[in-house]
Amino acid sequence: MRLRLAAYVYGGTLVLGAIALANGETIVDGHAALVVAATTATTYLAHVLAHRVGEQIGRPRGTERDHWLQEARDSTPILFAGITPTVVLLLPMFTSLPTEAAQLIAGGWIVLQFSLLGTDVARLSGRRPTARTLWSGIALALAAGVVVVLKVTLAH
Repeated sequence: MRLRLAAYVYGGTLVLGAIALANGETIVDGHAALVVAATTATTYLAHVLAHRVGEQIGRPRGTERDHWLQEARDSTPILFAGITPTVVLLLPMFTSLPTEAAQLIAGGWIVLQFSLLGTDVARLSGRRPTARTLWSGIALALAAGVVVVLKVTLAH
């Protein structure tokens, strides 16, 4: 479960960065959705590959296939992080949804999911969610926002 949660946060943060780079023109022509989908897919593949290499340490020969499948499964939250934003960014091409609204909804979806992760972690750990766990999720969303700002500012 820990690896899946980490994969979701990692993938969601990179997807949020791709959403932040979108603009009205790239949303209406479908390029923004393509970038988010490509970011999602390549992040998934890189994550599986990296974990596959790392998991080889100390593993007996002949268990590679099982571990490959486990890594692929444990990385699927990355795909889930990108599916909804990709679909939302496609909506202005086929509906009257304004591009600004699509971008806000796509990014807001990730931020909302991150904000609720603190309470989810508490539940999965057998603890009752508290105000503190809620605030930890909000802090995660803010931290992801800082990472996105740094990525957009320094890398693009």
